[in-house]
Amino acid sequence: MDGLDTKSLFGNLREVINNEHVRRRFENYYHQDFSGDIEEVEVALATHPSRKATKRTIQSWLADPNLSSSRKCPAWAVTALEDYLDKYPSKRDSLRARQNWTNQQQSKTFGETIWDRGETDINKEAVVCLQREKIERDRVSALPMALFPDD
Repeated sequence: MDGLDTKSLFGNLREVINNEHVRRRFENYYHQDFSGDIEEVEVALATHPSRKATKRTIQSWLADPNLSSSRKCPAWAVTALEDYLDKYPSKRDSLRARQNWTNQQQSKTFGETIWDRGETDINKEAVVCLQREKIERDRVSALPMALFPDD
């Protein structure tokens, strides 16, 4: 490769890395500070004086870069979210509080799992069923192969 190709290659690589860095920062703000609330992100981006973004645009920025629906997240969007949170710091706390409340409501609605919060009656029945299946599998696997018919 000549020097021009190497410069071009490094320039392209730098651009790809920068785009991914911007996308991940945006994604981090979306999940951490805005608790995955796309409407709030849309409101925050609407405060930018000359740029706006629809929910669909925001979804395309968050999409896996390998998908055809994915679009490059512009740096101004990250800056707009940062500025919004700096201007309205109480929004971050209220969004997190709302997310915590939602998580609590979902755990009440769908029941607690044995892995997260202990056993419920339904989970106890499932555990007993799984234990029985394991005992049966262990019993069958311990049998000598001579007991099984040949094909």
